[in-house]
Amino acid sequence: IILGVLGHLTATFITIFIILAFCKMITFSLAVKLIILCAFSRGILRYIEQACNHYIAFKVLAHIRHLVFEKLRELAPAKLENEDKGNIIAMLTSDVELLEVFFAHTISPVMIAFIYSIVMICFIGHYHLSFGIFSFICYSIMGILIPYTTYKLSQKDGSNYRLLFANYNTFVLETVLGKREIIQFSQQETRFEQMKKHQNDLTQTHQKLIDHQSFQQILSDGLIILSIVIAILLIKNHVSKELLIPMMALSSSFGPTIALANLANNLNQVFPCARRILDLLEEKPLLKEITDKNTAFLMMKSCGHTRPLDDRALDFIKKFNNRIFVLDASQYGINELGELAEYLEPMFYNNVIGVFNNLIADARKHPLT
Repeated sequence: IILGVLGHLTATFITIFIILAFCKMITFSLAVKLIILCAFSRGILRYIEQACNHYIAFKVLAHIRHLVFEKLRELAPAKLENEDKGNIIAMLTSDVELLEVFFAHTISPVMIAFIYSIVMICFIGHYHLSFGIFSFICYSIMGILIPYTTYKLSQKDGSNYRLLFANYNTFVLETVLGKREIIQFSQQETRFEQMKKHQNDLTQTHQKLIDHQSFQQILSDGLIILSIVIAILLIKNHVSKELLIPMMALSSSFGPTIALANLANNLNQVFPCARRILDLLEEKPLLKEITDKNTAFLMMKSCGHTRPLDDRALDFIKKFNNRIFVLDASQYGINELGELAEYLEPMFYNNVIGVFNNLIADARKHPLT
C-alpha cells in the first residue's frame, strides 16, 4: 500500500514539477532532475507493488484451491453425482482465478486511493481551499459513485455470464464424454446447433458487459474533462501560480480513483464466483464418512476399465480397516468373456449377492425374513 501511494505520487509530481519550473519556483535543471528521478522511481515502485500484490494473491488462491479440493473430497461421491461436472470445473479454474482480481487489484488499490486522495486534497487545499473541496468532490465521484453505479447496472449480467459459462463447460464436457452415443444416434448436427446457441448466449451477455464497461469509461473520462473545464473557469480571471499549481495537480491525480472506477467491470463477475465458492465450502455432506475400524466393508470388484480405481480404493481401505471382504468376478471366470465382461458382471453380482446374504444370515443366525 505504501509503495503504491508513493508510486502514484511520483507520477503526479512529474506534472507538478513541470508547472513549478514554468512558474519559476524551481530551476529548469532541477525540474529535469526531479522528473527523471520520479520517472525511474515510479517504475521501480510500481513493479514492487504489483509483485507484492500478486505474491499475496496467488498464495491466497492456492490456499482456496486446497480448501475447495478438500471440501469436494468430503462431499464426494454424492456431490459429484448430483452436480454438473462442468460447473465444478469452472469453479476450480476460472472462478478461483477471478478471485485474483479481488486480492491483487481491489484491497490494496482501495487503500492506496484513499490515502493518496487525502494527501492530494491536503496538497491542493494548501494552495487554494476551493480547489481542495473541488478535488474531494471529484475523487468521491470517481472512486465511489461511478464504480457503485456501474456495478449495480452490470451486476445481473455479470452473474448471468458466470452461470452461462459454467453451463457451457458442462455442455462441452458432456459432448466429449458422450461422443460415442452422439455418433451412434447421429446427433452431431443437433449437438452442434446446441453448442452454437450456448456460444451465442455467452457472446450476447459478454457484449452487454462490454457496453457497461464503455459506459463507465465515458463517465470517467467525462468527469476528468469536466473537472478540467471547471478548474479553468475558476482561474480564468485570476491566473496565478497559487491557482495554476492546484489545477494541474488535480488534472493529473485521477490515477488511483480511475483504478477504483474500473474495478466494477470485474467485480460484477468476481462476487458471483466468490458466492459460489463460499456456498460450496459451507455445504454439508449428504453422507458422513465411516471412520470406525470395526465397520465391515464389502467390495464388488470390477473387471472392466474401472478396475484400477477399485484397486486404489482397496489399498486405501486397508490402511484404516481390516474388516473387508472382496468379491472379485474375475476369480470366477467372468473376465473370459472379454469386452462383454464389464457389461455382464452386474448380472453376476446380483445373483451372487443373494447367495452371499443367505450365507451371512446363516453364519450370524439372523434370518433375512
